[in-house]
Amino acid sequence: MSTIKKLSIIFIIGSFIFSVCRPAQAFWPWEKKAKAQDQSSTKPVTPEASSAPELTLEQAYRLARIQSETVAMKMEELNVAQGHLYQALDIVMPKVNFVMTRQEQDASKDVGAGAEGVGGTFTRRTTPENKFTFSQPIFSGFKEFAMIQASGAEKSQKRFEIRRAEETLFINVVEAFYNLAQAAKEVGIRESTETTLEKRILELKDRVALGRSRESEIETARAELKVTEAELVDARRFEVVSRQLLEFYIGRQLTESLEEEGQSLLPVYEESDLSGLADKRSDVRAAYEAYRIKEKNVAAAQADLFPEVKLDGNYYTERVGFRSGIDWDYTLTVDVPLFEGTETFGNIKVAASEREKEKYNYLLTKRNAELEIQNEFEEYRSAVERAKAYEEAFQALERSYEIQEKDYRLNLVSNLDVLDALQNLQGIHIDANVSDTDAKRRYWFLRVSLGDAPEFVSGKKNKP
Repeated sequence: MSTIKKLSIIFIIGSFIFSVCRPAQAFWPWEKKAKAQDQSSTKPVTPEASSAPELTLEQAYRLARIQSETVAMKMEELNVAQGHLYQALDIVMPKVNFVMTRQEQDASKDVGAGAEGVGGTFTRRTTPENKFTFSQPIFSGFKEFAMIQASGAEKSQKRFEIRRAEETLFINVVEAFYNLAQAAKEVGIRESTETTLEKRILELKDRVALGRSRESEIETARAELKVTEAELVDARRFEVVSRQLLEFYIGRQLTESLEEEGQSLLPVYEESDLSGLADKRSDVRAAYEAYRIKEKNVAAAQADLFPEVKLDGNYYTERVGFRSGIDWDYTLTVDVPLFEGTETFGNIKVAASEREKEKYNYLLTKRNAELEIQNEFEEYRSAVERAKAYEEAFQALERSYEIQEKDYRLNLVSNLDVLDALQNLQGIHIDANVSDTDAKRRYWFLRVSLGDAPEFVSGKKNKP
């Protein structure tokens, strides 16, 4: 066999083997990647993943709004108030009924048969009657109007209470959301410190081997590492607890990372600029509507001193006997109360006392709201200034730590100085994280206290 033929046969066999083996080699990495994705899908999504979904504060609130039993109960109270309004309207509405009656009595077939007049009517064996009945209240001392106005005030009160329940829920979600964000950052800070200490121990071992450091420096660094590990355990515990609380509010397991929206700082208001804002708050407006209810109840109680006028009428479609030719009749009733004991005066006094109690409750609610606005404003202003100071302190200590590391390599400072600088840097970094998160939290607290909650804090838009 010639050399060319041998090479041709080898080429054909090689091409066949390559074509058979290529799919396995080409598809195996993809299968391996798919398996890795399937295995990783059972684990929580880490914040470092670029494609990981993120949960915003607004989304967290909308989920919590759907889940909240408290807001749902307030919604049912609004339905009750709507029912009370219908009941109050019923007092002034006319009553119309169609009544069919058929009277049977024991009478001889001959008695009254074909008889006319009163006797024939009362001795009939069968007396059918069909009629429409009408009843219309005309005047009752304006009691019905007072009750309608009270029901309308009750409906408004429940609406403001629902709004306040939504704002309170939002505050709770804000607290849980930023607690988790703060805890997650603290875990990251302590993990970074842990990694730095581990690298430092390795560096110290190399220096000890070269005779440039002592064994005691390694043990000191190892002690600092163990303290950091203990603090990291506590930080992770707080993160788990914070995550569970947020999951309680949103009603499902949290698989996303948190997206903290950057908030522009509020302008620095003067004390005089905060006056009058309490009237916008939902709790203050709900307290005022509760006072209006009691005020209308006084008017309803006083109405019992006035006469009551009512009109009743009938329209007959079928009658027998001597009244068969009378198609309609009506009765005008005027009921003038002259003396019914002291019950009415007692009801008026009780209603007036309840009105005064509700008035004082409204005034107290308003004053508490004004105090809360002032306190929240001061808390927010202080939190912003504190966050700014801690951020500057952190940047300064970060530069100091870098300088200490360089000086240590030049044998200008001791290992203990470097470890102290690292611990100070970690402590300030944690304090800066806490103050920054608190400033964001206080921003939302202040807005709610001013009656200026975000637009999404409403039951009208509760889809996540």
